[in-house]
Amino acid sequence: MILVSTMRCIVRSCLEPPADPVTPSPSHAQTLVQWLRFLRWPNLVIIAATMSLVRYAVIEPHLALPGLFAVSTAGFVVMVISTMLIAAAGYVANDLVDQKIDEINRPGRVHVGRLISADGANRLAMFLFVASALALIPLLWTTGFEWWEAVFPLSGAGLLAYAYGLKCKPVIGNLVVSVLSALIPLLVFYAERPGLHVDSLRPVTILVWGYAAFAFATSLFREVIKDLEDVKGDEIFGCSTLAVIRPGAADRLARATLALIPFGLVTFLVVIDAEVLAALAALGLVGLPLGLAARALWPRGIHPRETYARISLWTKLTMLGGLALLPLLAGG
Repeated sequence: MILVSTMRCIVRSCLEPPADPVTPSPSHAQTLVQWLRFLRWPNLVIIAATMSLVRYAVIEPHLALPGLFAVSTAGFVVMVISTMLIAAAGYVANDLVDQKIDEINRPGRVHVGRLISADGANRLAMFLFVASALALIPLLWTTGFEWWEAVFPLSGAGLLAYAYGLKCKPVIGNLVVSVLSALIPLLVFYAERPGLHVDSLRPVTILVWGYAAFAFATSLFREVIKDLEDVKGDEIFGCSTLAVIRPGAADRLARATLALIPFGLVTFLVVIDAEVLAALAALGLVGLPLGLAARALWPRGIHPRETYARISLWTKLTMLGGLALLPLLAGG
C-alpha cells in the first residue's frame, strides 16, 4: 500500500512543479528534456553501456560454454535496470540536498523547486530506491542470494550517505563516488565469473580490475575538480569539502591523481601485452582528452571556475574514451 500511495503521489502531485504565475508552462518536449537532465540520462546510459560491454565484449568471448552465461539475459537486464534506478535515486537525492548550493553554483541547472517540488523530489528518490530493490526480486529467485547482490543495497546506502552528509566531508565523499563507479564493471564480472573458462580467468580478471581502477581514478579526479569548481556555493552554505577548507591540498590531490592515470594506463597496457592498435587507440581515446585536461590544470594555483568546468568536461570525455577502449583491449 505504501508503494502504491507513493506511485500515485508521484504521478499526480509530487512531480508537479511549483506554481509560477509569471513563467509560461514549457512544452511537453521541453519538460521531457528537463526530466532527462534531472535524472542525468547520459550517466545512466554510460552505466548501461559499461555493464553491457563487460558482459558481451569482455566476458562472452571467454565463456567455458559458448553463449552460456552464469546470469540469464533477463537477470542481466534486471541488474542493469536496478543499477540505473539506484543511480537515478542518488542523483535526485543529491539535487534535493544541494538545492540552495546549486542556486549559486549552477543557477541554470536547478530542477528542485522548478521542475519538481522538494517534497516531490524526496518521494521520487524513495520510490526509485524501492523500485530498484523490487526489481532485484526476480534475480534472487533465479540465482539464489549471492554475495555480489548485497552490493545493490550497500550502493544505495552509500549514495544516500553521500547526498545527506559525506559530500561535504573532505575527500570521503569523493572516495565514495569513486568506489561506486569502480563497482559497476566488477559487479558484472563477479556475477558472470562462474561461467568463464578456467584458462581465461586470469586475463579477464586483470582486464576488468584494470578498467575498474581506471574508473576509480578518473572519477576521483573529476570529483575533486568539481569541488574546486563549486567552491563558492559550498563555502557559503558550510559544505566543508577539501577544496573549501584547504584549496591548495585539493589542487595537489587533483594533480597527483591526474599524474597516476597515464602512468597506470601505460603500465596496464604493458602487463596485458596490448597490441599496437590498442595502444594507439588508448593514446587517442584516453591520452588526448586527458592531455587537454592536464594542460588546463598545469599552471599551479587556483583557477577560475570556467577552467575547472572545461577540465571536468575533458575528464568526462576521458572516461568515455576508456569505455570505448574496453572492447579493443578485450579483443586483443
